[in-house]
Amino acid sequence: MTRILFVIAITFLFTFFVFYFGQQFYINSSQRELKFDKKITIGGAHFLVDFSKTDKESSRGLSKLEKLLPDQGLLMFFQYENDWGIWMKDMNFPIDIVWINKNKEVSYIRERISPNTYPEIFYPPGKELYVLELPAGTVEMKHIKVGDLLLY
Repeated sequence: MTRILFVIAITFLFTFFVFYFGQQFYINSSQRELKFDKKITIGGAHFLVDFSKTDKESSRGLSKLEKLLPDQGLLMFFQYENDWGIWMKDMNFPIDIVWINKNKEVSYIRERISPNTYPEIFYPPGKELYVLELPAGTVEMKHIKVGDLLLY
């Protein structure tokens, strides 16, 4: 009888650990942790950003993140110039979107884009190499404008 209870207890604990840690692994492997530890300057405004360098990271963007602090952002690097579209899939807060060309100049800006706009996709009028996502209202507050330079 003791042996049966022991086997049941071990089975229960094994099942619990597999379920719990399996879920944790799935969550952590499907969402990379964003680290806002790279310094950039744009138009005289300073930010701590995470760099997104792969298509998968850029497609995910800031999705599922709860919020951004006022001086945080996500800078997406692309391998070639294109009219990179940005959507608000799984977003929890509005953002400003800044498209930047190969000369690291701000070329187009969309402000205060709401999560409710999904599935609409926002495109720049030209071919760009970078996209910077910032908390809504940052472009206005920091006086970022077309022609400003990105420094990193």
